[in-house]
Amino acid sequence: MRQHFYSTARYTFSILALCTATLALSGCGGESDTPDVSIPVVPNVESVPPTDATSATNPTSVSPVAINPAATSPETESQAPTQPPVVSSFTQGGGQLSPVQANTFGPVANQLPEVPKVPTVFEVAVSMKLETVPDGTPEELLQYMNDLEGIFTAPYSDDVDQDELVGLGIVVSNNMLVASDKVLNQQSTSEFHRDAVQFKFAAYDKLISFQPEKSELIEAERMKIAQQLSTVKDPLVSIFARIFLFEMMLHDYSQGKTDLFQPVYEDAKAIVAAPYADQTNFGAVQNAARVFVQLGHATEAVELLQLLKTTFSKHEKKELVERAAGLDNAILQYKIVGSMMATMNGEDQSELLLTSLQQLVDSVSKEDLDPLQMIQTIERQMEAYNKLDLAKKLSQLLLDNYQDHPNPQVAESVKISAEYALKRLSLIGKPLPLTGKNLDGSSFNWDAYRGKYVLVDFWATWCGPCLEEIPNIERNLFQYRQAGFAVVGVNLDETRQSLDQFFTQRTLPWSTITSDDENAVGMNTPIAVHCGVDAIPFLVLVDPKGIVIEINPRGERLGEVLQSMLSVDAQDKANLQGTPTAVPAGQ
Repeated sequence: MRQHFYSTARYTFSILALCTATLALSGCGGESDTPDVSIPVVPNVESVPPTDATSATNPTSVSPVAINPAATSPETESQAPTQPPVVSSFTQGGGQLSPVQANTFGPVANQLPEVPKVPTVFEVAVSMKLETVPDGTPEELLQYMNDLEGIFTAPYSDDVDQDELVGLGIVVSNNMLVASDKVLNQQSTSEFHRDAVQFKFAAYDKLISFQPEKSELIEAERMKIAQQLSTVKDPLVSIFARIFLFEMMLHDYSQGKTDLFQPVYEDAKAIVAAPYADQTNFGAVQNAARVFVQLGHATEAVELLQLLKTTFSKHEKKELVERAAGLDNAILQYKIVGSMMATMNGEDQSELLLTSLQQLVDSVSKEDLDPLQMIQTIERQMEAYNKLDLAKKLSQLLLDNYQDHPNPQVAESVKISAEYALKRLSLIGKPLPLTGKNLDGSSFNWDAYRGKYVLVDFWATWCGPCLEEIPNIERNLFQYRQAGFAVVGVNLDETRQSLDQFFTQRTLPWSTITSDDENAVGMNTPIAVHCGVDAIPFLVLVDPKGIVIEINPRGERLGEVLQSMLSVDAQDKANLQGTPTAVPAGQ
């Protein structure tokens, strides 16, 4: 097996993925641009087709270089300068250089082409005579650095000495630093110097990955250089350095340094308005908008995207004009995320949310099911936040737009999904007809629980989130059971064997019941179907009369509801008896 010395990969983000990751409830159930700054990947995302963005950290004329071997930015083609070359003490290559390509055609033998031998990483290194860095013109030195990049993509065998490989990487990276300085020390065009700086920063990336024990020192040196370059008169070099510093600040903000929000916001607007703004500026600011909406600043995210659209719609480069025109969908989706989060936080923007979702549906073809997935995700979240009227309207929105979908499977799925959602939402205020059989085979007596607040937990042994929720339920049971709280588990395993095996390893401090119809088990258990259960864990809280008062009070919400309900009941009893009382805090 052959490998590459310095493998490349890319992180992709999408607005839908961001929305889904931000909103997703953990449970079990039956054209945006790629950011180049190292923002953490959000778990549990769904992907939509990505497009490329350019980062200040990547040379425009070469293959991408990563901050670490596992995460790199996409390769970008260089663009011809839009302004006459600026002659200064800094240079920028025109980006016409490319890695040396291996000859893929060999002599013909027996009418079949001979496959040429691909040089290994060490063979390529020997051919380049790495002992010294050559002198030359800026063009020649940039070609040399481009050729150095080829070493990182050359193959090597599994049994290669890793220390040797790392040592070679350090030598190559240091040669790149020396060569870039040789370009920067010559009078040349602004473009050549910018490319030299990009190579220099890329070399620092590699050194960080090869020498992690020195990463802080290497990063500090690169930051110092970036700060120096951000103040030079050359506009192309200075904006490159400024964008690099901006991306580092954005990364720190994404990692929890919330006091950086305002500086990032102001710098992002300045980067859009900077002279000679190009795809690098565009990608950096769009990335900032992505982070903003992820961290709850959807209004500012929309403002940045609208600023990009307005500024770049008049750009002389056609590809940037097209990119700006393609922002409408992202702007709309960010507005959806913003109105959704505002609604969850108590500010009613339900009408704006519904209107924006309908606009999203209307903006894409029927084959594009991303809006459908977004509506379903938001509907679930509204259920979780007890916004039941809005959840019903979202279910109706699904039916209005997709129940007659050309794809019969989509249409049927939407009908079932909406039907189950409406069942769940209709539980509130009605008696729960809980039936089933106990583990010993006897019939479950639901009437025995009258007079208590009861949490009905639909779960299965194969459902990880169900098992994760159990300790939370146990804590609340121990705290509030003397005040009149009880739990009943409804198991939705397909086989009794799975359940029995579970109970050989642990016990639960409440009754567990199963389907009383052996032909309808698992998610088809009659009470689960009645309640519209299509994902678990699903929780139903009933009052002492057996009336449903809330669905899915998971996590901290369960304790909040119980404390509120039981405290009110305790106070009412105290008022009747004329003596103060309190909700018991323990057994």
